[in-house]
Amino acid sequence: SSSDTDTDLTGLELDRTRYGFLQRYTSKGGTGLRLGYERSEVTNRVSGNKDATSASDRKDITDLLRVGLNRAFDDHSITFDANINNVDIDDSRDRNRTSFSMLRHTYRPGPALSSEDMLSYNLNDVRQGNSQFENGLYQLNSYAFWRPQANRDLRVNASLRALMRNNDTESSSTTAYSITPVLGATYQWGPRWVFNGGVGGTGIDTE
Repeated sequence: SSSDTDTDLTGLELDRTRYGFLQRYTSKGGTGLRLGYERSEVTNRVSGNKDATSASDRKDITDLLRVGLNRAFDDHSITFDANINNVDIDDSRDRNRTSFSMLRHTYRPGPALSSEDMLSYNLNDVRQGNSQFENGLYQLNSYAFWRPQANRDLRVNASLRALMRNNDTESSSTTAYSITPVLGATYQWGPRWVFNGGVGGTGIDTE
């Protein structure tokens, strides 16, 4: 933990207090776990009023929670990370909350084949007075590569990207979707010729 006092260029006195922990654990099987928490309190006050409370003083309280996991087994590798950050203003309804999570899976059985998938989620939740706004984004990214052992001159790759975004307010709600698949191939014909080809598209929808 730490605590300090400083004065910025506008003459405001800043009191900062921070404390938290970060714990890591690795099992005998190689699974890694992480857990962390941190709280930060920042008070903006007019210089000279350190021992008094003024109506112009503002205190921001930030809570940050982090978790993580990583594991590898056989030809697979899995990673998960997530964090939630919440900022509250003391004696106020105002709040800003953001969260992020990501799950990644990798599969590599050999030099001829590999694939990777990543799923993520972002959320931003803002409340100011009597108004509230929430924005969320889901995203999936997948990629695969194949180079057959029987024909090393041929390489095939495929990818997929899918998105879902939602915007919510007290008076409206909208959701947008998009998906983009791509398939491509490369063929090395002799030392001087290389042929490339691909096909893809994008679909978009809203509601």
